[in-house]
Amino acid sequence: MTKHGAPAAAYTASELLAVMASRLLNDGQIVFAGVGIPLLAATLAQRNFAPHLTILFEGGTIGPFIVPGELPPSTNEQRCTRRANMVLPITDVLLLLQRGYVDVGFMGGAQIDRFGNLNSSFIGDADNPKIRLPGTGGGNDISSLTNMIVAMKHEKRRFVGEVDFITSPGWLEGRRTREDAGLPQGGM
Repeated sequence: MTKHGAPAAAYTASELLAVMASRLLNDGQIVFAGVGIPLLAATLAQRNFAPHLTILFEGGTIGPFIVPGELPPSTNEQRCTRRANMVLPITDVLLLLQRGYVDVGFMGGAQIDRFGNLNSSFIGDADNPKIRLPGTGGGNDISSLTNMIVAMKHEKRRFVGEVDFITSPGWLEGRRTREDAGLPQGGM
């Protein structure tokens, strides 16, 4: 029981995030999902209410069969190709994004600001960063060319007034700045 007398949650915050994110997906969509919460959310949607949802991995796999309870640790490993519809080179997968064939993309990052801009490149000054992060991968394409769902742990340190670097654009500076920058769709 919690201090207010309510029953304690029988699920983790990450599990709740995966369920809530899955509810944003629709049958027939093509979804760019990475490992962890995004893949769990897409798989939950596919198994429960969106059987024609297609999962796409940056590593090149289209339409994988995810074994329940066996989420792969990377989108570039062999388990991701199990019973997949197709396996392409990474450049071809990113071309699918650029040609407008992907509806939704999951994103995460070290920082997010009030306009939904994400930073997954570095913390601190660009010339002398305190921490170097993994970088963009296909993140800029995902956030620029799809409707983006941000699925990341909600920790106070991640929510900042302004990201140190815009790796993946949300609404840039607000108002029409995204449209003015020529980003055709997306954001959050």
